[in-house]
Amino acid sequence: MRFLADENIFPAVITHLRKLDHDVVSIQEAGFSQTTDDKIVEIATKEERTIVTFDKHFGDILRYPPRNLSGIITYKNPSPFIGRYFPCLK
Repeated sequence: MRFLADENIFPAVITHLRKLDHDVVSIQEAGFSQTTDDKIVEIATKEERTIVTFDKHFGDILRYPPRNLSGIITYKNPSPFIGRYFPCLK
């Protein structure tokens, strides 16, 4: 899969996804640190990437209709996710 990692995604998560042969670009690597959410969506749409984030407002389907995106993965609470799938970050 092709992912665009938001700024709040831990570098170890990005590394792990890459080890699983996913194509992952972080917002920082793309040169868009501290950019707007709309710009993140624009980049992801243009590059056909799924956004990975801990920001729950990306789940607002009225603002970001799923039909217009390649996908958004949001986590409400990063702790269980991190502990279960990335034990190296505990």
